[in-house]
Amino acid sequence: MWQVRADAYRQVRSAYRAAPFRPPAFAGRVYPREPEALTAQLEGWLAAARRPRTSPPAGADLSAVVCPHIDYGRGADVYADVWLPATSAVQAADLVLVFGTDHYGGFGSITPTYQRYATPLGVLPNDATVVDALVAALGEQAAFAHELNHSQEHSIELAVVWLQHLLAGRSTPVVPILAGSFRPFTQGTDDAAAYPAFARAVAALQEATRGRRVLVVVAADLAHVGPAFGDRQPLTAAAKRRIAVADAALLAAACTGSPAAFLQPLIAEQDARRICGLPPLYLALRYLAGARGAVTSYRQCPADADFGSLVSIAGMLLHPADVTGVAGGL
Repeated sequence: MWQVRADAYRQVRSAYRAAPFRPPAFAGRVYPREPEALTAQLEGWLAAARRPRTSPPAGADLSAVVCPHIDYGRGADVYADVWLPATSAVQAADLVLVFGTDHYGGFGSITPTYQRYATPLGVLPNDATVVDALVAALGEQAAFAHELNHSQEHSIELAVVWLQHLLAGRSTPVVPILAGSFRPFTQGTDDAAAYPAFARAVAALQEATRGRRVLVVVAADLAHVGPAFGDRQPLTAAAKRRIAVADAALLAAACTGSPAAFLQPLIAEQDARRICGLPPLYLALRYLAGARGAVTSYRQCPADADFGSLVSIAGMLLHPADVTGVAGGL
């Protein structure tokens, strides 16, 4: 039975790899399938973000864009607030690494793919040399154990739609990397700082991208709290305020550039808020090695009809440690 399943998985994975590109799984559902309609929608949201409330342009020296991966219907303004000031950095990059949450990935999994992501705006090239380095560091079996999750995972797709729009026709390589569960780390049974796969993967990425103008994109939502996520009681206004305070502290820790400072409060609370963007943001902070930043906007989005449950989201821009970040905050 297990051999039959393994053979079937290999066949499906072979078909995924042989396809000309990874087709957009959420076009026509989360955003328009037609390029013209999608472009108009994105431009409308970016135009709204050009109002005075928005941070000034971040400049081409930007290290990372941290954006949500929630649906655009709830999060479009937060997406726009963080992508608009990143425009010059997007267009100056010669490589983009996209770290996304693997909602179905295994413990500590890091999953690249050689496949190219596509959106209604076209096909994004990949960079096989960077993927090669990551696969060599992780081992082929570990690197590709969850590769098929790329085919239906929304986190990277919803970020690269904005990225591709701002690339404005540039053929910049994009390397998609999914990051799986951190539960043993937040429960205190394993130490993320000492986890060998993370050290090998980060070192391989740093070496493979040395000397290049790299932009990191992190597709990361924050808290998932309330009955929609298994909690007993609907959230009160006071509970929502407490979540906002805890989220602000977590984002401030991420803005220091310290992976340990970012992870520590989630270990202390055993990830009670279910921060689903934890894995990609932690790995990105390790890769960026001290990049510092600021928050562009924050929102609590309803996750049920009565707003008794919520998903919190934020945008954040990170710069190299020796460059002053953008203004912003909660």
